[in-house]
Amino acid sequence: MQLINSVYILNSTQYRILKFLPQYTVWIAIDNKNAFPELILSEELKAHLNDQSLLPVQDPYEYLKRLNLSKDSIQFKKRDENFLLIQDLINDEQILVNAKIRTAKIKTIHLEKKVSINKILRLLRRYWQRGQTINTLVPDYENSGGKGQKRAIGDKKIGRPRIYESNEGKNVTEQVELYFKKVIEEYLVPVKKQSINETYLRFRNLFSKHFHQVQAADIPTYAQFYYFYNTRYRSNNNSKHILTNQKTLKDHKPLTSTATKHANGPGTRYEIDSTVADIYLVSSRDPSQIIGRPTVYIAIDVFSRMITGLYVGMENSSFNTAIQCLSVAIQDKVTFCQSYGLQIQAEDWPIYGLPSAILADRGELIGYQIELLEKNFSVRIENAPPYRSDAKGIVERAFGIIQSRFKSYDNIGVVSGFKEKKKGGHDYRLEACLTLEEFRKIILSCVLLRNNFDVLTKYDRSADMPTDLPSIPLKLWQWGLQHRTGMLRQVDNKSLYVGLLPRIDASLSDKGLKVKGLVYQCLEMHQQGWFIRNTTKSRPKKLRIGFDPYSVNTIYVFFDENKLEYWEAHLSDFSRQYQHLTWWEAEQIQKAIKTVEKQHTQLKSVAISELQDFTDNIIKSAQSRQAQAGVYQLSNAQRTRNIRQNKQEAMQMERAEHLQNRPAHSIRTIYPNQDTQTSPSQTSNLDLTSQPDLMRQLFEEDDEE
Repeated sequence: MQLINSVYILNSTQYRILKFLPQYTVWIAIDNKNAFPELILSEELKAHLNDQSLLPVQDPYEYLKRLNLSKDSIQFKKRDENFLLIQDLINDEQILVNAKIRTAKIKTIHLEKKVSINKILRLLRRYWQRGQTINTLVPDYENSGGKGQKRAIGDKKIGRPRIYESNEGKNVTEQVELYFKKVIEEYLVPVKKQSINETYLRFRNLFSKHFHQVQAADIPTYAQFYYFYNTRYRSNNNSKHILTNQKTLKDHKPLTSTATKHANGPGTRYEIDSTVADIYLVSSRDPSQIIGRPTVYIAIDVFSRMITGLYVGMENSSFNTAIQCLSVAIQDKVTFCQSYGLQIQAEDWPIYGLPSAILADRGELIGYQIELLEKNFSVRIENAPPYRSDAKGIVERAFGIIQSRFKSYDNIGVVSGFKEKKKGGHDYRLEACLTLEEFRKIILSCVLLRNNFDVLTKYDRSADMPTDLPSIPLKLWQWGLQHRTGMLRQVDNKSLYVGLLPRIDASLSDKGLKVKGLVYQCLEMHQQGWFIRNTTKSRPKKLRIGFDPYSVNTIYVFFDENKLEYWEAHLSDFSRQYQHLTWWEAEQIQKAIKTVEKQHTQLKSVAISELQDFTDNIIKSAQSRQAQAGVYQLSNAQRTRNIRQNKQEAMQMERAEHLQNRPAHSIRTIYPNQDTQTSPSQTSNLDLTSQPDLMRQLFEEDDEE
């Protein structure tokens, strides 16, 4: 699939794709200092790809994407200045396809910003040719070369002169190296399909096809080809150009050392990794609901093989879950186990504090929190290469051991293989019975057993370890603290814990601080007057907060983004129904409530529709009655003349109907002008409708002062 900024070679010329149009593709020659964007029919481009006359090549300016310039550097300032000069031009599609419009707008920029036309053209070409990113405008400040580094190739041939041929030969350029690399990785590695001689012949054929104007005597020789292969793919002395095929490295690299050798003592290095557990779980609220397979994170000490941190939950592998595992690694384990109903002694799991280094997957431990670990607490973060699970072999092995503890049980939802289900066997997912809380307890118990009792039969012991020292993680840890350098460092657990929490933005309202539908109160915010209603006092629209995924009770408000200082905010009465829940549980309850509300909203819609039909029928009947009575033939004055009198008559009729519907014995006899109370035996059908209306007097204002 073709992508924007992809680089291809056609007839010895490298092109970069700039844009796709309905019928055309815009590209530019990246090695021509006078090049402009060109149009090529998309069908023609596709034909070149099909006959392999157009080949994808490595972007020679890929390194620009990895630049991280300091804001104080000259390169940073020059880059931004250059970008401002051409910003209006690169955002205009017509600049790419229409030369006249391009020339006119360049002249306009030239006059407005007083910059030479040549400079504008140079910046535009640089932007297009190098990848259409702002870093393409970084000035080329050439650095001097050094020992062992590749030298710039000039006109004079470098290397050993030819002895048995009359012509001088040609230098191996970066373009030639791309063709070397292509045939070597296709036919020699990762599996050696052909000999080096046969691979070189394939290179000659490919090179001649694309550079047909080059004479046979000027084609790079076998010696040049072999030198490239030997130095870039076989030499142990040039690690910068080792084969980048990660699968090959994992499967075929020699085992020259061990991980333990580079860990001088406990806490020197932690490995952290995650896996999806081979078991399906059910909901604690509704056991009939299968919630899927949990994620298990483990942090392990390389020297002792002690498991130091743990995360078991339904969140996918991510930065936030990795941070949760690390937060467990640095805290006291007695308190941690008590939260899961397990009672242990401090000596059963005596690990807390920060290690010197942490090895994790690439991209997994990046972000503000990791910068906090590196800069504020001096923890070195090491990234394993992609597809290199062997780089974290210790933690990978631990996963297998822990999962073996529960995989032997039947009928609990353990993943038993794809083929069995495919052939019509029973669905093991239907056997799921454990909740997440129960599974956490099992995994935690497995970790405690491994730390305290597992004998590591393949542990590579150093020469100074006594023979009576069992290769048990806890024993190795204790011995290492006494006889080696313990590298764990004491930290303020609360500050570090809060600093490593996942962070999101929260909004403020009169009710309080709102986070994911929950409302919080904060004493400091009240003191700032941010929750006072109907006030002109300003308050921030959003604040950055840290939250513990395992508890909604408390969040931490970072009121100053440049500091780790925080305020604690607690769950408001408005959200008291979520007290003591995890965030995942709160989200599930919110979802359930919204589902019920949605159902009843639909029922309400039906009821409203029925009410509308009922009301429509009554109104139509009333309008029909009015028309039959000839009401609409009367004048407006006739209809509005006696409204007050009509109301009085209506009131008298209402009272008469009320008295008529009341039981006879409930009507009291009233004798005017008599002070004595009438006996119950005396009754009368006094017409109360003839009595004066006193209701109006009760509600009228007194005119007397």
